[in-house]
Amino acid sequence: MEEVSLTESRRILLAHSQSDDYSTFHTKLQDEHYNLQTAHSTEDLLHKVKAWSPHLIILAESMSRIAPLDLIKRVQQTVAFGIESAKWDHIMTAIIVDNADSNYIAAMLEGGADDVFLQPLDLTLVKARIRSLVRQRDLHDQIKRHNQKLQDLSIRDELTGLFKMHHVQERLSEEVQRSRRNNSSLSCIIMDIDGMRRVIDQFDHTIASGIIAEIGQVLRESTRHIDVTGHHGGDEFILILPDAAVEAARMVADRILANISRRKFSEGRKKIKLTACFGISTIDHVFQDEGSSLLRRAERALAEAKKNGPGSIAVDQ
Repeated sequence: MEEVSLTESRRILLAHSQSDDYSTFHTKLQDEHYNLQTAHSTEDLLHKVKAWSPHLIILAESMSRIAPLDLIKRVQQTVAFGIESAKWDHIMTAIIVDNADSNYIAAMLEGGADDVFLQPLDLTLVKARIRSLVRQRDLHDQIKRHNQKLQDLSIRDELTGLFKMHHVQERLSEEVQRSRRNNSSLSCIIMDIDGMRRVIDQFDHTIASGIIAEIGQVLRESTRHIDVTGHHGGDEFILILPDAAVEAARMVADRILANISRRKFSEGRKKIKLTACFGISTIDHVFQDEGSSLLRRAERALAEAKKNGPGSIAVDQ
């Protein structure tokens, strides 16, 4: 059962001409429980690579008049424009060749093929090498996931899961430039949780940290995937809202405030009701706002909101 689960999710695309008899090889791969499709032309191969994103392509040299390494390059180019380029990193390639000498095989491997299978196929050996290619692909996945985790640790706040401030500032600079190019709206919100000092005094820092973590979840649930949401530090948060004018930014602040107000924070039998204040600024293309000035104006609006009491929202005009 373990062997079946290992292979049945692996997608293999076997590409060969219709005149070549690969029925035995095809059956052996099916017996191994691989998820298998075939292609009999260059056009069919390129279409199925884009539509299906196989883990492994096994390409018979005789399928096309195009040299196999050139065909692999065409596949790479097609994929780069057709699907996420990251998926191409996962596609292994093996070429089936006839009567090849060692120099030709070496050229294939050095030119980009991950393996070369010689005709007539030794099916026992080929099956083992396919498993090796699958393991290499899995190892690539593991490394990629590990690197992604390392990257996330470098840019995300561990407590809230939101972006760290240095990454928010980088993204803010990018969004300001994009907003200028497109003459589009861009808003910034700085948010401060009301009464966190009282919570710390009444309970402790552990409870306060748990609340901050929950606020991070509220923000993730209340914003779009294109919004940049960060932990400014302590009980302060920052949001960068692309393509959002002041009215839209105010709606986001209202939604977050309502979601926080509805949230039931508690410690034992004690219930903690929280609100927040919000300062909003929107880019002014006439005065060529920079990211730093957008932040300063949002901070100024936040200070004004705090003067108006808990749960207040202010806009820097």
